Amino acid sequence: MSNTSYKIAYVIAFCLTFPLIISCQKSAKNDALYMYEDPSGASCGYKNAKGQVVIPAGKYAACFTDTLYHYAFVFESEVGMIAIDKRGARLYEVFIYDNGPDPASEGLFRFMHGGKIGYADAQTGKIIIGPLYDGAFPFENGMAKVGINCTTTYENEHATWTGGLWKYIDRDGRTVTPLADENNKN
Repeated sequence: MSNTSYKIAYVIAFCLTFPLIISCQKSAKNDALYMYEDPSGASCGYKNAKGQVVIPAGKYAACFTDTLYHYAFVFESEVGMIAIDKRGARLYEVFIYDNGPDPASEGLFRFMHGGKIGYADAQTGKIIIGPLYDGAFPFENGMAKVGINCTTTYENEHATWTGGLWKYIDRDGRTVTPLADENNKN
């Protein structure tokens, strides 16, 4: 096959696959929901790309996520900050860090359920490590320090975890180092 034949084959292959790539990107974008505020600006909700209301304004007191691809952080008056899916269903409570949702570290963020802490994927919101821990630090170098039976104490606006048994886990939730007693700070 000549050099020209390779170039022609490449151009044909590109022309056939480019529309497919573009349509997939548009499809993902069209599946997103976009935050809107009611006319008074007192509440928010989410609309699809066609402008149709999917999650009505007023359901949540505040929306912290502008574009909802898989999950969004919102404020529910009775519970506090939560994560919701595209139907507006509650996924879990958000672990609050420095007056906002826990920032992702190594692709995971902390969440709460039943008073316990777990880890969710920052891209999809999917639970990666279930809520098993009374204390849990962000992932760093592939590991996170987690505590069982520790106590949260508050001094002004700062929280501290004390006592309990602590260990390091990997991103699959497997123990990297065994349990040890120690006092820890948040």
